[in-house]
Amino acid sequence: DKGGCIRALNSFLKINCSQFIMNSAYSQGGAITLKNSELIIDQSLIESNNATFGTAIASEFNSLIKIKNSLIYQSSNSSFYIDSSSFFFEHSKFLDDKVANIEYP
Repeated sequence: DKGGCIRALNSFLKINCSQFIMNSAYSQGGAITLKNSELIIDQSLIESNNATFGTAIASEFNSLIKIKNSLIYQSSNSSFYIDSSSFFFEHSKFLDDKVANIEYP
């Protein structure tokens, strides 16, 4: 069970002015899971999602994630699970002291 709200494979996603609140995945990516995909999130809120790995976003295999002008608030585990992927943050706020705990398998 991956990606409580969105699970993308070989995709391009652009998300604007959206909210991902209280989504859940058993394994990884409480809100979003990516595999070999590109994701741009702008002016959005990611809050209180839940998963074993990457409560907000999990990414694998050459994924690219850009988060701009957004707020990420997670209250459990680490917010991101990254495996062979890239993350870029621009003008975003993180209200979680665990956000730096990026996990590598």
